Amino acid sequence: MNGMPSNSSSYPHFTAEQHLAFQVNSTPPQSVDSAYTRAAEKPLIVHQHFYPEPPNTAPFIQKLLELNIYLVERMNQLEVDNQELKKTLISLTTQNELLNQHIAKIQSTSTEAFGEFFEL
Repeated sequence: MNGMPSNSSSYPHFTAEQHLAFQVNSTPPQSVDSAYTRAAEKPLIVHQHFYPEPPNTAPFIQKLLELNIYLVERMNQLEVDNQELKKTLISLTTQNELLNQHIAKIQSTSTEAFGEFFEL
């Protein structure tokens, strides 16, 4: 594997302080090629104890999963409600247009009728 030993136990064990010191004290590479070469010569080793898992996270993770499921279900219901409201809005808009047309016909008929009445 790119000239690196396959046995990871042959790498030295770094403490967090040593790892940080290595990052701070290492000189920047002169080119991309030298960066790859140096990375192959000095592999970055990260051990689990750098980022320990908090104790007893199972109940917290379970609550997060339950909350996530609830939020997804609620979002889906809101999407259904939104579609229904869109249909209702289209229906009401159509009914409003029909009522406006009907009112316009009544007004024109009334105007004609009153005009004839006043002509008498």
